[in-house]
This record gives sequence, C-alpha cells and structure tokens, in this order.
Amino acid sequence: MFNLQIIDIMKKKILLLILFSAFIVQGSIAQNNTRTKKVTLKGSVMDTDNHPIKNATLVVPDSKHAKKTNKKGYYKMKIEPSIEKVMALTTLNGYLEKNYTGESSIDFVLPNASDYNYAEDQKNRSRELIARGYNEDIVYENSSDAVDFNGRKINPYKYSSFEELLDKEMSPNIYVVSRSGLYIVDGVHIQGIWALKHVRPINIKSIEIVDIGLTLPFYGIEGIYGVCKVTTKNPRAENKKD
Repeated sequence: MFNLQIIDIMKKKILLLILFSAFIVQGSIAQNNTRTKKVTLKGSVMDTDNHPIKNATLVVPDSKHAKKTNKKGYYKMKIEPSIEKVMALTTLNGYLEKNYTGESSIDFVLPNASDYNYAEDQKNRSRELIARGYNEDIVYENSSDAVDFNGRKINPYKYSSFEELLDKEMSPNIYVVSRSGLYIVDGVHIQGIWALKHVRPINIKSIEIVDIGLTLPFYGIEGIYGVCKVTTKNPRAENKKD
C-alpha cells in the first residue's frame, strides 16, 4: 500500500514536470516567432506632379533585400518590425528617407526628374547612404554611377578593372565573349580585351554581350570569339587613351 502511494506521487510529479517543460518550450517558441515575424509595409512613390515613379527601390538599413515599385508607383514589402528607417531610392528623382514607427503604409513624394540635379547630388549621396548603413550594391545600382550590363544594373565600384567586371558578371550560357573576342568601344572595333586596360568600370555607361547565335551572321569572322559592345560615359576621353 505504501509503495503504491509513493509510485502515485512520483507519477504526479513526473506529469507536472512534463507539463511544465512543455509550457516553457511553447513559450520559448512563441517568443521566437514574435521576434522573427515580419510585417507588411506598402505604399506609393510619386513625383511632385503626382506621377507614379516606376522601378523606385525601397530599402531599409543593414539589409541586402529591396523591393521595386510597379508601373503605378506602388510597392509592398516584408520588413522587420524593429526597423527605424525606410528609403525610396531612384536615379533620376533622388531619394527620400522616412522614419518607420509601426504604420502599415508609407508614401513617398520625390522631386520631378526635370527639377532634380542628380549629377550634382551623386557626388556625395552614395557615400552618405552607405555611411548610414544602406547596402552598397543597392545604393550604387540606383545611382547614375551604375553600369547597365545587358539590361541589369550593377555596382562598378566592386571591380578594379573591366576584365574583372566581365569575368564576374558575364552569363556562362548565352552571352559569352572570350578575351580574344571583338570589343566595340564607343563604335571603335578592338580585337582582344587587353587593349581595354585603360577603361575603368566607373567610366562605363553600358555593356552589351551579343548573343553567341548572332555574332557570326552580323560580325563575320571578327565575331568568331564573341562580341562585346561598350559605351562609356565620356567617349572622347576614353578613346584618346592608348
């Protein structure tokens, strides 16, 4: 009889211990979920004439993730509820940073492209935004310094030479050009990448790698090793160099 009472007491203690452990684990999971659960932020990016700004970039500090506005100027993104700032970033209309205090919607109004002196602003804005904690690639890809590489914007400051930029950014499938290929720099035909050592990535406006299926039909024997078209921001200065 005495032994049965002891066993009964032990069973109750074990049951209470299991329930208590489950409660602690559940509370810990709930707490972690609360910490990591993101919230939705939406809104619009317009100019001062209430025209939508398409492809404006919405970004927060210390994040590599960004969202673009649609053709109507609207955006929708997931953010950490702990963030304090949100920025709308464009090339032609400047940028605007706003405080985030838990609201579900934030709208941005930026200057008209015709009123915004982006050439003057670009001198300091990139360094300023990076110093504030915004991702370097996102900042430069939305600045006038960005290089258009087959239709997408890239950060030229990541590369010390044109050759390095090409190696890292070129697709290995359709868009291919070898070091012995044809490079057309501001309309000037150059055979081989070695003659482009003077072309700095920051001075490049756009790069187009021609589809390998089109190189021979359009460029003949010159294009047998691929064709790369380069447009610089200052053609005269680049073409004067040896």
